[in-house]
Amino acid sequence: MGHGPRENPMFIDDLLESSMLENGTVDANEFLAKLTTEFLTNKLMQKKRDLNPTIVISRRHIRTEKENFLFGATEKPIKILPSEYSSVRLEARIATILSTHHFMKSYGKNWELPFLLITYHEIGHLFGAPRSNRTDLEDLIGKHCKNRNCAMEQVNVNGKLDALEKVKYVDLDSPYCNQCLEDIRIGITSWKKLKEKLKASDGRDELQS
Repeated sequence: MGHGPRENPMFIDDLLESSMLENGTVDANEFLAKLTTEFLTNKLMQKKRDLNPTIVISRRHIRTEKENFLFGATEKPIKILPSEYSSVRLEARIATILSTHHFMKSYGKNWELPFLLITYHEIGHLFGAPRSNRTDLEDLIGKHCKNRNCAMEQVNVNGKLDALEKVKYVDLDSPYCNQCLEDIRIGITSWKKLKEKLKASDGRDELQS
């Protein structure tokens, strides 16, 4: 394939189509796994210098086998393993997908602020927030912050606030609590180190999903 995901939107559409379930919805986990595989095997990505976090926004209904619908989902981290050229081990997430389908369906003309909130939420996950070693988290479809004023609190599950209601508690100009913001800073630093390491090793280190 001659183009990487960032240069070829039709490629993203092809991946979405190939990740569809029988009822026409998109399996978010399958899509993200395929996108990550493409990043790690695409000819352009063999140099590993073009590796960047990617956000996909779709109008399609996304879900998983366990959840009937999702506002968004983020892929598990990839690992860059030590090699003869370096002893450093780093982890980073590559991609997240957001769907406007349920925002528009659930909130009508009020869909934009909840969508912005969840965009911040998935970007936080993309950069590793909240870090799993924290002691102030709750496990609701993955680890999440408990801070009501933070975008990294889970919504729309197990008695948690609806996204539209949650917007009232979060300053969308500063959507993260101090701990999650620090987690994101660590994640961004990890991405920078990963790119520097891959560039220095000329792609000789091994990436695993």
